[in-house]
Amino acid sequence: MKLYKAEFFKRDFTLRAAVGIQSPELVFDYLTTEKTEITLPGAVKIARGDWAHVTDIKGAVIYQGVVMDTETDKTTTVNVAPLMSIFDVTTEINRANIGKDLEQFIADTIRAAFVENADDHQNVQGLRVQACTHTKGAALNIKSDVHDLMDIIVRALTVYNVAVTVELRPQEKAIAATVAKVSSAGRVIEADLPNVIEKNVYLMDTYGSLNKATYINKDDPAQRAVYYLDGETGEPT
Repeated sequence: MKLYKAEFFKRDFTLRAAVGIQSPELVFDYLTTEKTEITLPGAVKIARGDWAHVTDIKGAVIYQGVVMDTETDKTTTVNVAPLMSIFDVTTEINRANIGKDLEQFIADTIRAAFVENADDHQNVQGLRVQACTHTKGAALNIKSDVHDLMDIIVRALTVYNVAVTVELRPQEKAIAATVAKVSSAGRVIEADLPNVIEKNVYLMDTYGSLNKATYINKDDPAQRAVYYLDGETGEPT
């Protein structure tokens, strides 16, 4: 049995817990927000939305994500979605900019939704995003200026080899996202590494839950309504 360390940070990067674990069964899936289940020994206080950071005994990162839910009995079961899951939202875009510069379009969309949003509750503390390459003349066949961001990210990869990568950097108190064209035409999935126990490949799916919903009239974006879920009752407010 190999030993690993699972660390959990609050959204402000304050360390909440650090626990030794054995051979976690991790799920890696770029195209969806498939969750990983991590079992921790004993009762560990972790909250939904915390950042998860799993390393081996030498400190090499093997998984990073965001806590979706927990269940505690004699052990603590933590369901963790990949960092990319923070982009699994429907948001406003300016699709006219797709053909001008695909990577910059994606970076600007992420920045508008999660860094410079007028609703500060939607901004992700420490998130920074950078476009590292520039693809001109792209067309993603998107029909509206209200669209699912993960769908855009998946289309960019499958059609133009443009990938979004997200990295948690606890010591810098940062989440670093980069948008860049994959250097080779082929995409290699390193599924036979020592820490990979099982592997599956999926094409597309939707996971997660909402605590805020914005309804926008696609024909008239000025017409909109925003609802939040009450933290105690789960009812819209």
